[in-house]
Amino acid sequence: PVDASEQETYQRLCDAIDQFWSKHDQIPYSTMDVEFVTTREYRLGLLFRKLQPPATCRPLARAHLRRVLKYLPHDHEHWSMAQFWLATLDEGNKSPNLDRCPKEYVVGLYSTFAEKFDTLLVDKLSYQTPQLLRALLDETGCIATEPWSRIIDLGAGTGLSGLAFRDCAVRLEGVDLSPEMVAKARDRGCYDRLIVGDLLDIFDNEEGTSFQSKEKDPATLVIACDVFCYIGDLSEIFQRVHRATEPNSIFAFSNELLLQKAGEDAPQYLLHNCARFSHRQTYIEALARENGFAVVSMKHSVIRKNQGEDVHGLLTIFRKQ
Repeated sequence: PVDASEQETYQRLCDAIDQFWSKHDQIPYSTMDVEFVTTREYRLGLLFRKLQPPATCRPLARAHLRRVLKYLPHDHEHWSMAQFWLATLDEGNKSPNLDRCPKEYVVGLYSTFAEKFDTLLVDKLSYQTPQLLRALLDETGCIATEPWSRIIDLGAGTGLSGLAFRDCAVRLEGVDLSPEMVAKARDRGCYDRLIVGDLLDIFDNEEGTSFQSKEKDPATLVIACDVFCYIGDLSEIFQRVHRATEPNSIFAFSNELLLQKAGEDAPQYLLHNCARFSHRQTYIEALARENGFAVVSMKHSVIRKNQGEDVHGLLTIFRKQ
């Protein structure tokens, strides 16, 4: 909570900012001056997003972030991040223009935690999605008697999923946005190829040619563990996975489950205050039908902890038809 002295300092700062914008609306200041002040607005927005109590602090955070959106050009890095943080404060109000977390956010988050990621995720958050997904594949008989010729790991992180699937792969490839995370995964020595990039970049070969146009080396198993929480609209991923795999290939993944009651206008996915997306099971099933996948198994599971509470998710196995 903000004490009396901090509140007084904050009020003086707000008075100065208000005066600046009042004058700017009459006679515009320079771009440099506007960027300087909006950067302070952005930082104040992030500060009050985290402070307690939410009923008092979140309206202040919204006000600061909305000014960033008003006065900065759309191509400024703070604009997209302000839009993202504002969306996390307005849980339930889905924006059609915000269907995934900004890359800057994901890279910054995981680059910061790369050194202690495994300890944090496994020991403190009870994360075991790769092992649970592998066990489900074993239970359903999807693990072939012969190793999968080519496994693609979407969102490889530090390689925890690689460890769980290395023994059933002839060739194992992974992709992650964070260079620091990829470096950790490379140190494990279980991947044949790792790239730094967006999830979809792995479906292009080194020359940039899409595997859609190549007849050799299609993927036979695609896995994605705890990565769809940063993406709302999964349609393009499903399309690319379908194009990059041969018939009867497996697409196995986890997602955080949207459990709210489904009404007429209920969203198929939702960005929460914790800056993670959850998806309805019906949305995942619809994507399967639209993209030529048959459901092998969909299992509700606790996939990790968040602030001591269970995070309910879905472990899914699809087979390409």
